[in-house]
Amino acid sequence: MPHSRQIGAEGEQMAAEFLTRLGYEIIDKNWTRRGAEIDLIARDGDCLVFVEVKYRLSDAYGDPLISMDNRKIARLAKSAARYLAENDLTQVDCRFDVVAIRKIGAATEIEHVPNAFFPPEGAMP
Repeated sequence: MPHSRQIGAEGEQMAAEFLTRLGYEIIDKNWTRRGAEIDLIARDGDCLVFVEVKYRLSDAYGDPLISMDNRKIARLAKSAARYLAENDLTQVDCRFDVVAIRKIGAATEIEHVPNAFFPPEGAMP
């Protein structure tokens, strides 16, 4: 079985290609800082988009969209706030999208949810 980082990188690449076909400009992949991670950072017109990629190779863990709980949302919002602060982008419009990918056998399904959630109160600058 492939290593989990390889699987994650494959899912992020598939999501990046999918979003590029929709007209998004991918700015960064797998942005990390100590205690912070964002799968994809993209531009959709004038909007900066922080993208969480959920990739499943089976249905064993259920629907990938359901796995976005409040803890994960808060962690992503905190990471996005850090990215914005580090890049002096605190006045830019931004949103959070989720791309869910199910690759089961030869079939691949990609579901994109723009504006999938709003960050918790006080999480963003």
